[in-house]
Amino acid sequence: MLKDMGAILAEFEVDFYVVGAIARDYHLSAKEETAALRKTNDVDLAIMLNDAGQFNQIKDALIASGNFTADDSEHIKLYYKKGMEVDLLPFGKIESANGFVFLKPPNMFTLNMPGFKEIYPFVEEVVFEGNLSVKVCPVEGIVILKLIAYYDRPSRTKDITDIEHIIAVYFELCDENIYEEHFDVMEL
Repeated sequence: MLKDMGAILAEFEVDFYVVGAIARDYHLSAKEETAALRKTNDVDLAIMLNDAGQFNQIKDALIASGNFTADDSEHIKLYYKKGMEVDLLPFGKIESANGFVFLKPPNMFTLNMPGFKEIYPFVEEVVFEGNLSVKVCPVEGIVILKLIAYYDRPSRTKDITDIEHIIAVYFELCDENIYEEHFDVMEL
């Protein structure tokens, strides 16, 4: 899915990075003892866009490829090969001064996208099998986005559960970096 998605986004010279549960699972799978407590079936992609017209052009191109189908109930949602749910989360110049994204017809849709633009400079490029290169939200960015999501919708207790798990395993997850780059803090 990421190969097919990446090829079309490259045609539009649009950059993207993986966020949400897939990014969480990528980081937490680094060590067996830090594995995620729950799984997900959807993929969230933060896509850097200039305007709503560009969003609609990209969405149309993805659908025209034959690999993606639209979800009529949610403008940002697609399905890859009629199975995998994909959410396109636009950020960048498409955002208004107060951080809102207004998507225009065929469906009017408004999103509040704080954090994505601020995290973008810190995304990590990961190379998978078959030389697939994908940018992934850093674990610290995942925590920030989950705090924002929880603040926006406190009923989403899964965000707090994920943050608690990340905090609980953070040292094991980052121990090499902590020892190599921040050993002086250990003495404090």
